[in-house]
Amino acid sequence: MSSATTFKAVTEEYHEKKAGDWSKVHAAQFLRCCEKDLFPWIGALPLRDINAPILLNTLRRVEARGATQMVREPLLRERCGTPPHAPPSSR
Repeated sequence: MSSATTFKAVTEEYHEKKAGDWSKVHAAQFLRCCEKDLFPWIGALPLRDINAPILLNTLRRVEARGATQMVREPLLRERCGTPPHAPPSSR
């Protein structure tokens, strides 16, 4: 079982595990999106502390910079929602 507890650590483990199943473009896009839009705001937070209001605030920051398509489409929501549900080792 993973010892990662922060959103960033778990997301990076998830990326490492799944990147081999994804195209190189998708794997790079996933990580770039997280680094730009998620890690600065919630990366250091323990997963147990991330709740709906925190995620909504994060998505609003992305929207405020003009990236409304990222917020509307599943791309960013996928990155917010996938890793916290379970440690990568349990998938």
